[in-house]
Amino acid sequence: MIQKLFLLSAIVMMTTCIGFVDWQQPDQINPQEQAALNWLRNQEPSLANKELQEFGFQVVAGYNYFFHFADSDGSQIERGVYEDFAGSFYIIQTQNSASI
Repeated sequence: MIQKLFLLSAIVMMTTCIGFVDWQQPDQINPQEQAALNWLRNQEPSLANKELQEFGFQVVAGYNYFFHFADSDGSQIERGVYEDFAGSFYIIQTQNSASI
């Protein structure tokens, strides 16, 4: 488990520095991206009623998906999901920001 977390952390750090994230509006989500979003919302049911503002996609040694949500109080919620080539998903980023 620790080795898997270390590997995922290394992938995220490397791709964050050199990777390109293609940001899209929610109405442009494709079935593969929707599957990652559905998995994330199943892992964190509190996200089910949050408005998806934008999402990003990045090809690495698998796929990185980034989702930005707006909460009813105006705060921002960010989540990252990694999908390996076998189709398994992992949460790789969590961040909540206060409203401005």
